[in-house]
Amino acid sequence: MTASLHAMRPAVPAAAGGAPAPEVSDETGLIERPRRPSVGWVLAVGAVLLLWVLLPTSGLGPTSVAGWADQQLFRRAFEELLATGRSAASESGSVGPAYLALAKLLRRVTGVGPDAALILLNRASFVVILAGVLGASLNRAGAGVRACWPVLAALALACLATPWWLYSDIPWTHPVAAALLVVAVSSIRLGSRAPVAGGAAFGTSTLLLLQTRAFEGQALLAACALGLGLAALL
Repeated sequence: MTASLHAMRPAVPAAAGGAPAPEVSDETGLIERPRRPSVGWVLAVGAVLLLWVLLPTSGLGPTSVAGWADQQLFRRAFEELLATGRSAASESGSVGPAYLALAKLLRRVTGVGPDAALILLNRASFVVILAGVLGASLNRAGAGVRACWPVLAALALACLATPWWLYSDIPWTHPVAAALLVVAVSSIRLGSRAPVAGGAAFGTSTLLLLQTRAFEGQALLAACALGLGLAALL
């Protein structure tokens, strides 16, 4: 059967101008177009960063860190970690150790103060979430550069229609966990093309997720186990 498919396979003329010629599948004998790198991720990151600059935030970040219960807890735990290398709130499970570690890494890279590092971590998490979801959608749709402005307009409308972006300057652990979840899920698709890189990304992001918010990390592992079980049965 395979030999007959090869015999029936149509001749493919060489592409002009040095362009890569279309490939022929060995399994089906059908002509396949050469794959081009998608610009979906570039569009997504660019669109979200532009929204970072253009869209306003609540301005409550510094106030929340100074006076709100949860944000005060994050601040005290972070300052204790910076001062002593340990945090009682982290050791008791009140604040995830990976959350504090990511804030410390961001502070070291940017040079900002403890309060600003917590706020910046939360805002950066929103960028990862939106860019990850949007980039995956654009790649799946095969969108090109012409999709940039409609996508940006739709994303801006979505951000303005909900309070999440407006209050993205208030530190929480939930957005950080959601960003790590997006990275973990995206790395599964990466693993089909680059197993080592995908596995490393999945393992690292999952471990950080477990050490940021344990419930969300356990839910991800349970979902993966369920998916693998169903795949094995089918």
